[in-house]
Amino acid sequence: MKPYFEDYCGDKESLAKYRELLALGSEFLEELVRLGHDAIHVCIKKAQADNRRFHFTLLGLARHLLAYLDSANVLLSKGCVEACLPLLRSMLESHLGIAHIVQEKHEERALAYDFVRLKRRLKELRTTDKTHADGKQLEAELASDTLMAGLLDKMPKDLPERAALVEATLADPIFVPILAEWDRLKRPAGKPKQKDPEWFTLFGGGNNIRELAKKLGAVSLYAFIYKELSNSTHAGTALDGFVEVGGDIADIRQLRHPGGYYKLFRGVFMIFLLSFEKLLGFYDKQQHDIFTKFVAISVVPRFHLVFNHLKETIPTWYTAE
Repeated sequence: MKPYFEDYCGDKESLAKYRELLALGSEFLEELVRLGHDAIHVCIKKAQADNRRFHFTLLGLARHLLAYLDSANVLLSKGCVEACLPLLRSMLESHLGIAHIVQEKHEERALAYDFVRLKRRLKELRTTDKTHADGKQLEAELASDTLMAGLLDKMPKDLPERAALVEATLADPIFVPILAEWDRLKRPAGKPKQKDPEWFTLFGGGNNIRELAKKLGAVSLYAFIYKELSNSTHAGTALDGFVEVGGDIADIRQLRHPGGYYKLFRGVFMIFLLSFEKLLGFYDKQQHDIFTKFVAISVVPRFHLVFNHLKETIPTWYTAE
């Protein structure tokens, strides 16, 4: 039995037509990447005039989303739908982060992302430093580890110095209000010490992704997209690759199978539009209006043409859906 979906396309003509369909979708997604790249650089010019640290977070999230869209496109160009689902989940989290920051308290929320990132980096450095209490605890746990016993002996020797640099950054006065909010949530008055809060939890974003989506008026993104994508990310959809008949495995889905391609294609497009409309609306109202007009006149009609064509013609009959 051959491993790849393309192996079952029959003849060379069928294979060529299938690859043409994938190329059609890929060309459209690459156009989105280029459009998003131009939009980010419009925002960078505005941010440079302002020169405040919080812009790094907002633009970093936008670039992250675009990088994952580009990565998904590379996979989709080969028909690899399943492997794109975790990428789409990360894109959605980037979108929620952008929407959360531009909603209100822009600087505090963006700095909260930076602050939590640094906190996690500090914890990583201390955990892998065998001279630190956290590292000693991990070293004791690794003693019985069959794969990585003695790993901490091989870690760089300058981990304390690296941690000191991170601590110095966290001590910057710009993070004073962020630390106060962190401490308020981490050590609530009259309650036990809590786990480290997520960055969006600071300054009113909710305790989890569902609450964040709800506060942004986008609970549908969580209920109908994020939860499904999370199942795949945590290997909860592994059995979907099998076809069961009477308790026996009747078939196994080929690798790089395009089942669900058009659905993923639509999700990528939707998250891209939602995110970059938010971003441009925050940075440059005039460019936002130009962007939305261009999208409405040129991009959306092309999307529908490509989407409908893919939905009707991507072959799915080679294996059971």
